[in-house]
Amino acid sequence: MLDYQLYGVQAGGHHLTNLFFHLTNTLLLFLLLTHTTGALWPSALVAALFALHPMHVESVAWVSERKDVLSAFFWLATLWGLCLVCLRPEPETLSVRPGLLRPGLMAKPMLVTLPLVLLSWTTGR
Repeated sequence: MLDYQLYGVQAGGHHLTNLFFHLTNTLLLFLLLTHTTGALWPSALVAALFALHPMHVESVAWVSERKDVLSAFFWLATLWGLCLVCLRPEPETLSVRPGLLRPGLMAKPMLVTLPLVLLSWTTGR
């Protein structure tokens, strides 16, 4: 595991990695909400509430629950990739979604539902 090679048995580094992923998830949520709704301040409020109290607090606090933080990261990154594809439908950007979905599936198999979400999101627009 890369964390063990970087931090050894020191727990602080492992918690910092979880915190980094949580802050990245907060930023992705803010960008996604701002892009899809166009409302800056409500999106900032929702992202700030998510930053202060995520849905699963133990996922950020416990190192053993990193799979939830990683799956949320890849879920939000895939949705953000879809936003980029909608802005610029070029062949280079079309590989973004499956490229982000694969590591998300390796983090947590629950992301198998994400293609259905993407399909319903693109057909509803």
